Amino acid sequence: MPQLGESIAEATIVDIKVKPGDEVVTDQEIIDVETNKAVMGVTTPCKGKIDKISVQLKETYPVGAVLGYVEASEADAARFAKQAPPPPQEKDRCSRAGWRGRR
Repeated sequence: MPQLGESIAEATIVDIKVKPGDEVVTDQEIIDVETNKAVMGVTTPCKGKIDKISVQLKETYPVGAVLGYVEASEADAARFAKQAPPPPQEKDRCSRAGWRGRR
């Protein structure tokens, strides 16, 4: 879950717009979350294929929670790795300690 604002510590998943196997592009909105202030979209950090969605509809998750995984090309994963903490285990996954998305 990306940082959604200074005072926001968690958000509830209200829509998941993709499923495993779907191709996505950088900054594509794929999950909608609701905070006590607004509904906002969470986007992919890089292009690739959705490998796994780790969250459930109507469940609440803290900022920093892993939302899912995107299989990315080596070049895209390397570019994203420069801006994010190291991926969990696999080099070719685009992740943000999993994948937390972008706001």
